[in-house]
This record gives sequence, structure tokens and C-alpha cells, in this order.
Amino acid sequence: MSEKIVGSNSLSKAEKEEQLVKAVKNNDTLSFVELLGIYSRIISILALSFNLPRDEFDDLCQEGRIALYKACIGYEDKGGTFSTYASACIKNAMTDFAMHYGKQKSNESAVSIDDNKVTDISLKVTLADIKDGSFTIRSGKKNFRKVIVG
Repeated sequence: MSEKIVGSNSLSKAEKEEQLVKAVKNNDTLSFVELLGIYSRIISILALSFNLPRDEFDDLCQEGRIALYKACIGYEDKGGTFSTYASACIKNAMTDFAMHYGKQKSNESAVSIDDNKVTDISLKVTLADIKDGSFTIRSGKKNFRKVIVG
């Protein structure tokens, strides 16, 4: 059981969140804004833990806010607290975003092939990519060209 906040008519934090969630489910925008105020610090701290570039931080936080809203809509009181459910939803959404970001970055070096002709090359090579003086250009799972450096 959670403790009551000082005052005889006060609600615990969990009870207050439960009421806000019910109001959000009934399209109460102000209740969602209040929940955002409660969770904004948690969202920011989680976003910082992913160590993505600064320009991705705002997008990651937005993913967290969207996940909070979806958590409100999808939450069913089955014995667990909303905060536990919401935190898991937010972290999962941010993890998905970070994984997508990582895949997108790795695909920046992909080469588009049309009828065995290279039509578009967007290639970024870092020193970490070069091993033994060469690197391989990949298309999907197939290696199709080894480039010698130097």
C-alpha cells in the first residue's frame, strides 16, 4: 500500500495518477498535461541514458511522451501500478527508437543497386570501419565490393 499524502482528503501519488489516467481515457487533455508534468523528468532521464546524439534527444523524448499517452489508453488496473506500467511502456518505446536509429545509421553506408548498376552511393566510412586497409560495401546481407584503402 502506498502512503497517503498529508491531509485527510488527499490521495496517494498512485491514486492521483489512476484518476488522471481515467480522465485521459475520457479525452481530458489537461489531465494528460498534468501527467506529462509528473513524467517529464523520468522521460528526460531515460532519454539521456541512451547516449544518442543531442539532435536525437528531442525525438527520443517525444517517443517517450507518445508512449505515456498510449500507456494511459492501454492501462488496465490488474493489480500493478500505473507508474510501473507507464515506465515500462516509455522505456520500450525509447529502446525501439534507439534500435531504429542504430539501424538507420548503419544503412547510411548502403548502396542502392538497379540492374547491376550503382545508381546512388551514400557512403560514410570511419577509421573504425577500415580493417586491414580495406572495407567492404554491403547491400543487405551480400558483400559485393571490397575497397582497398591507400
